[in-house]
Amino acid sequence: MLQTMLEKKSDAFKDKIVAVSIPDDYSSEHEKILHAIFENTTIPVAKLLFVNNCVSVVYDVLSEILPKLDSKKDFVIADIGYNGCRLYYVEADRDTIEIKKRVFSDEISGSKLDELLFDYLKDKFGRELNEKEKCSLLMNIRKDRRQFSDNRTYWL
Repeated sequence: MLQTMLEKKSDAFKDKIVAVSIPDDYSSEHEKILHAIFENTTIPVAKLLFVNNCVSVVYDVLSEILPKLDSKKDFVIADIGYNGCRLYYVEADRDTIEIKKRVFSDEISGSKLDELLFDYLKDKFGRELNEKEKCSLLMNIRKDRRQFSDNRTYWL
């Protein structure tokens, strides 16, 4: 259901790919959280890939995509775990992978992560989010954080 919903929103942004790594014990609760994030924001996402949570998540995700690329593309990859989140901003083509920036949620405050997210989306989509979009997105992020005991979770 989540995949179908995202595909409907993605026509204008076919070259934007977001990949998310999920815990091995992925459940319907995770799906509800992800659904809420994308249902309540106007940020378009072209493709959401689910992969097993592991140390080499960046390369695991991209190894599925790279053979299909005909030019350089930007990716955001979120490696989600119960102890926090690692975000990777990656530029890649068929032959090369360059990690531009890494963000670790346990090394940086939640508000700074939010700023980085908004800055990144502004660069990618060519406009700043309006206040309603920011509030909607942050409300879902805050709600998600409360669902995990360590008070840190993921965002895209």
